[in-house]
Amino acid sequence: MDTKRLILLNLAVYAALKLAWMLLPEVPADFEAILAWIALPSDAVTLLTRPWTILTYSVVQVDFLHLLVNMLWLWWFGAILGNMRGGRAVGITYLIGALAGGAVYAIEGFFMAGNGGE
Repeated sequence: MDTKRLILLNLAVYAALKLAWMLLPEVPADFEAILAWIALPSDAVTLLTRPWTILTYSVVQVDFLHLLVNMLWLWWFGAILGNMRGGRAVGITYLIGALAGGAVYAIEGFFMAGNGGE
């Protein structure tokens, strides 16, 4: 997947989340439930029950500034990597980065919760 498609995917998820937030203004718990199903949980038990979140979290941005900064970085880095290695390399790097970042976050959450550390 090339840079433009990754940016479009992120924009589509952002738009869908904003639409859900606008359609559920009276029930913030419903919006939080939607986020809970796609955002990466910090505890291992929840992560084991929602394994897809290891990927879906990478396209979730809740506020505009978060989206803007992430998409600018993706555009700039994706252009450099895409010129050097091609669009497929951008998608593979994005996927590996999402998996690695999710794994580090989950491991850190495990130890910070006191489940494995002293």
